[in-house]
Amino acid sequence: MTSLSSHLSILQLLNLPSETELKAAYRRQLRIWHPDLHHTDPTMYAKATEHAKAINAAYEYLSEWLENGAHQTQEPEFTRPSASSYQPRHTYHKRTFTPGFPDPDIFEIFLKSSHIISTGYDRRTSVLYIKFDDNSVYCYFDVPEPIFAEFLEAESHGKFAHRHIYRRYRQRRF
Repeated sequence: MTSLSSHLSILQLLNLPSETELKAAYRRQLRIWHPDLHHTDPTMYAKATEHAKAINAAYEYLSEWLENGAHQTQEPEFTRPSASSYQPRHTYHKRTFTPGFPDPDIFEIFLKSSHIISTGYDRRTSVLYIKFDDNSVYCYFDVPEPIFAEFLEAESHGKFAHRHIYRRYRQRRF
């Protein structure tokens, strides 16, 4: 299992000075390590799941660090003894949110856009999950996988969702 501290060290080497660059690096890594990309090989799926969890934790740690302005006064504590056991505060815009989705098998991808915290997709059932900044989770049914991929790549997740998801697919709030 890859430790969180090793991923944090890798991100530290990237010298990420802005939230925009952090988000871009996070997305690049998830394009490689998202578990759904390795669903046909059980060994790679398990490895990808561990990597993706560590990438998510590192992203959440660093984005919280940037959001709280700590980067202006201190370096992130990458080498502290408890770095591998760091538990994110799960905050966005200084508000707490609950991690995960109603289906615990859905991998959560943090978007942290203006009002969307994260998303996830179940390729078996074509259900798209979107978590909003008020901690509400909506499931959108029968969403084609290419729509999910475009949603992840969109410059503005909110605008994309308004145009291509919210009114086009049956939904349910959890």
